[in-house]
Amino acid sequence: MVTYWPTLSTAQLTHTQFLSRIGNNIESNVSQNFWNALEVAQRVDESSMLETVQQLVAVLDAHNSLKTMIQYHAVTEATSMPTRLQRLSENLFHLLESSIRSSRVLHAKMNSVYEKYVDYLVTDVTSAMQRADILYAQVMATFVTNQTDSEQIRLLVTELESVANKLAHFDTHLNATAAYASNFFPKRLMVSTTCRDAKRQLNSSIVSRTDWLAGFPSTSKFDAETDLRMAFDLSSLLSRTTYCMQAYKVELDSFSKWLDSVLPPAFVSSSLSASWSDAVNMDGEKLLDLLQKFISGSLTKSELAKRYLTDVDKVMENNAKHLVSEVQHSVFNKISKNIAAFEQMMESCFRRLFSTYVRLQKYIANDDTGIEDSARQQLIWRKPVVDFHTSEVSSSVSIHR
Repeated sequence: MVTYWPTLSTAQLTHTQFLSRIGNNIESNVSQNFWNALEVAQRVDESSMLETVQQLVAVLDAHNSLKTMIQYHAVTEATSMPTRLQRLSENLFHLLESSIRSSRVLHAKMNSVYEKYVDYLVTDVTSAMQRADILYAQVMATFVTNQTDSEQIRLLVTELESVANKLAHFDTHLNATAAYASNFFPKRLMVSTTCRDAKRQLNSSIVSRTDWLAGFPSTSKFDAETDLRMAFDLSSLLSRTTYCMQAYKVELDSFSKWLDSVLPPAFVSSSLSASWSDAVNMDGEKLLDLLQKFISGSLTKSELAKRYLTDVDKVMENNAKHLVSEVQHSVFNKISKNIAAFEQMMESCFRRLFSTYVRLQKYIANDDTGIEDSARQQLIWRKPVVDFHTSEVSSSVSIHR
């Protein structure tokens, strides 16, 4: 029996050929077996397995914490920051409203006293000054055209003398009437130095003008440059004194209109739509799915790493950044604007309220504390009192004087 061996060439027996075959064998088998061995080690080594799981759980927990925090503070209506701000603003505006209500009561008392005891005195004087001012202008016009009317001049002199008489007795009548109202009586209508000077100058101007007018009907005494200037000065003094007499009533009316105009500021919408959670929830579900598959053994460490890096990591990070940016823009930036608007409104209102109290008090006698007593009863001056015998803050309040 003849045996045939395959023919081998010298080239096939060289070391390079053997090395090439070994290299090909390593590439196709050894490396894969080594890689598989590493995967098995990762699965068998409890510490390596646990470390991987803990890292994934930490990422998942951080992701869930972000969702929970945003859900609580920006989405859920009952607990969101916009809702809490709205509740705070309602409570603070309730405080302001209580001050407005008490101020309306105060205004009603002050206005009642004025209308009952003062208004007719002021109207009597100011009406006479307004009639005198109109008549004086008409008489000056007749002087300019050389068409003077002695009867009209006589009426003007009478009206100016009436104004002087009313002004001279005004304070006496006002003080006598004050006995009928123990509180909120405006005893000092001519409160400013400017007003008192205007009244004094008006009295002296009336005296000089009535003496000057008594020399007519002769128009030879009329000097347009001098007398028209003096006519303007007298008219200005009549207007200024009238304004001073009516200033307290104007202040009261302005106070009433302002009290009726106080409204809470309009807040810009600062809520976040629930649709924000779709992409973020999907990211969390993908990560949880990877974690569960890895724990169950249906996903190797290398497959886990590949899918995490290519399908989860960057997408989750980008969606989280976008979400945080959206919450900052749509919720917290607008909340900051709303807080600033409400703060400005509250500060402006209380500044206006108490400055009005101060201005009104200038017209009232120093021993009349009606305005002060009303202001001290307002809630803004009250603060909680701590009871050191309990762990809670007492609901009682103290009023600071």
